[in-house]
Amino acid sequence: MKKYLTMAVILLAGLGAAIPASAKTIYLQCGGAWHEKPIPIDFSAHTAQGKPAKITPASIDWDDANSMCDEHVHIDRTTGMLSTSGVYYTPNGNKPLPHDDPVECKRIKPPKTKF
Repeated sequence: MKKYLTMAVILLAGLGAAIPASAKTIYLQCGGAWHEKPIPIDFSAHTAQGKPAKITPASIDWDDANSMCDEHVHIDRTTGMLSTSGVYYTPNGNKPLPHDDPVECKRIKPPKTKF
């Protein structure tokens, strides 16, 4: 019995080593003018653009809020399309953000750094 257990552990360890690890952070370029800078998606920290994100196999969602508005960003991982929704905060009540058509996102290489 001990012999079979040892063989199973060795096989599982070898299988784990053969499966390539997925990237912890990827960078997306979405739409021409929607976002000039790449969007970093950190899978280990569950963040997008440095903000907390809900990352599932089907989508990546996060909120980009400030004192003027709250924008919800949604990336459909099956189609690669980014869409937004949200509100402007005004003295007369919240106003919906204008809805742009969804834009396509593409994975790009990490930006170059000096260090």
